[in-house]
Amino acid sequence: GIKKIARYQQFFTIKDILHRVQLGEDNSARRGGVVWHTTGSGKSLTMVMLAKSLSLAKGILNPKVILVTDRVDLDDQIYGTFRACGLEPEQATTGRNLVEHLLDEKSHIVTTTIHKFDTAASDRRIKRISRNTFVLVDEGHRSQNSEQHALMKMTLKGACFIAFTGTPLAKSVKKNTFLQFGELFQPPYTIGKAIKDKAVVELLYEARHVPQPVDETAIDGWFKRLTLNLNDDQKADLKRKFASAQQLNKAKEKIKMVAWDITMHYSRSFQGTGLKGQLVAPDKATALLYKQCLDEFGKVSSEVLISAPDVGEGDNKSGPSDEEKVFWDQMMSRYGSETKYNKLLINAFKHTDEPEIIIVVDKLLTGFDAPPNTVLYLTRHLKNHTLLQAISRVNRIYAGKEHGLVMDYSGVLENLDETIDFYDQLANYDEADLENTITNVNDKVKQLPQLHSDLWELFTAVRGESDPEIYEQSLREKEHRDKFYERFIAFARNLSIALGSTNFLENTDTQTVSIYKRDLKFFQNLRAAVSLRFQERVDYSEYEPQIKKLLDSHLGAGEIEPLCDPINLFNQEEREKVLGDDKVTLESQADTIASATQRVIELEMEKDRPFYTKFSKLIEEVLDDLYAKRISALEALGKLRDISDNVVSHTDDDMPESLIGHDLAKRYYGSIQEDLEDYTAGRTEPATDTALAIEERTPQYKIRDWRDNQDAINQIRGEIDDIIFEIRNRYTIDLPLEAQDKVIDKCVEIAIANDD
Repeated sequence: GIKKIARYQQFFTIKDILHRVQLGEDNSARRGGVVWHTTGSGKSLTMVMLAKSLSLAKGILNPKVILVTDRVDLDDQIYGTFRACGLEPEQATTGRNLVEHLLDEKSHIVTTTIHKFDTAASDRRIKRISRNTFVLVDEGHRSQNSEQHALMKMTLKGACFIAFTGTPLAKSVKKNTFLQFGELFQPPYTIGKAIKDKAVVELLYEARHVPQPVDETAIDGWFKRLTLNLNDDQKADLKRKFASAQQLNKAKEKIKMVAWDITMHYSRSFQGTGLKGQLVAPDKATALLYKQCLDEFGKVSSEVLISAPDVGEGDNKSGPSDEEKVFWDQMMSRYGSETKYNKLLINAFKHTDEPEIIIVVDKLLTGFDAPPNTVLYLTRHLKNHTLLQAISRVNRIYAGKEHGLVMDYSGVLENLDETIDFYDQLANYDEADLENTITNVNDKVKQLPQLHSDLWELFTAVRGESDPEIYEQSLREKEHRDKFYERFIAFARNLSIALGSTNFLENTDTQTVSIYKRDLKFFQNLRAAVSLRFQERVDYSEYEPQIKKLLDSHLGAGEIEPLCDPINLFNQEEREKVLGDDKVTLESQADTIASATQRVIELEMEKDRPFYTKFSKLIEEVLDDLYAKRISALEALGKLRDISDNVVSHTDDDMPESLIGHDLAKRYYGSIQEDLEDYTAGRTEPATDTALAIEERTPQYKIRDWRDNQDAINQIRGEIDDIIFEIRNRYTIDLPLEAQDKVIDKCVEIAIANDD
């Protein structure tokens, strides 16, 4: 039910592919190549679009598309994507089944894992494959330097191979994506381009230092910083929990300290916002220990996703520990199978409130697409394309997600500017390709003073005033309010990042931090007040959860109220509630009623333009008089209440009495009178009779879906034409045909607009 339209890199890449594959002799294999599109840029949909384009290409007869992945879950994912897009692929269940699909001329799209070519390669029934066979290899940088790749090439000899990857390998001859598949298709789509296009969110990075357990002074300082918001009882309880770490060796004690740091960071920054975290551990045993520590602290929910004990993961080269075996038995008892364990836990992480943090070693570092995943806690040393793939897990677009965050406890990018050449660490890319890939948190923090200054710049004329009403009045102009909203969000975003950074807290004096927090609360109160006062439906749903989290975590209780939707002007109770609030100034009440009335006028304008235009101008005149001090706030409020009542009841003192009780006729009357008065010497009877007749005689033509039925509309036009002809004769009106047509057009528009 959702229409997918190609983005520019998909469109031009597919054009380039179609051009290349149609070059060369008819008896030779078609030239393939590499599609380099960064993670999160829609590679699966590009494959769908390419498959469809190949089927429509004039020079390619009955193309067969083979989709190759190296994991079962990716095979299921791409199979589901093709089905959802209206294409019906065949999914190879075994190596023998793959052979059957390759031999079957009716199978036009086949999905398979690369491992199934072990069996397929030995089947003698497969000869040279048709040159109209296109092999689309997902994650083309991976599993393509092995025997399985060679078996795939041997089985599909004569086919055209096209690799899709976000991280092509190119440094060595042995591991070189371009040597395996061919030249790059244009254009490449790098992370820097994707961030610029807002196809993925910006990635922020912070090196996180947790002191060694032997350094008691450093530990005390670290502990003090992380327990600022705890009371004495909570601090004592935490110390008791850490005391149990004495039973562990020093390495495990540090793991416990990192787990506490992660607990505090996640609970303060993201808990309750719907945004999730991923913790990358160096091995399975450490992953289980992190889970144990997080459970002991009891503030953050977590789950561990690892492979079976006999499958090696991470840095541990020895056999599985007893703890790993026990954990695996528990998971198999809980879920029934490894497939269900993986699937159900991943679905829970993506779509439910818990787990808030998923703990992994090798799993979910590549090809894992969970948009709520926002913060990567990196406690394992990664390098090369694995590092780039891992950090890209948190760059997907998601409501309320302003950026992805990499918290590095492993030192993989420590001292980004000096000690590590980040571009070497991510391998295989030119510096230009990685431009804007990742931003140090410190760079964001450095912007905070300027953002704070930019925000206050909007209030230069009133800064220092103590009355909130003065600040609210200074934001009466919509353009000025829009600037305020934009700058407030930018300041709040960066302050949220800063307050989650230990470097910021260590290097910023407490008075400055207090000023930032105080001003955040002040401007949040101001934003809530003016949004309600001027009845604006400003969509802050993306930012509200995190700003609320920021306020809850760092500022404590305050006067902040949740932003309200505009009041329903037709609801007497809501109107009286605003008008009866003693805490709200008369000026604010006047603005609220005026804004609510103007909003109704905007929504209803097409139903009776002359009526609503008149009252819109009256509102503007009252507000101008109020703020020019020509009338008092009490007098202005009284006038605005009268206007509001008239708008709600759709009444006007100038309305003819004969129209009372005929709401639709009232709506016709204004436009008709506007066009007839020059021909009727100001009399209202002709327009009144015309409006009443239209209200009475046109409903018979308003059949189901009449607004989209041109015959029904023509019948209504004909009836109105007859009515006007009758009125012209009755009142001897010399009405030109073009004026008559204008009346008919307006009345049809009013009929359509009022057909609720």
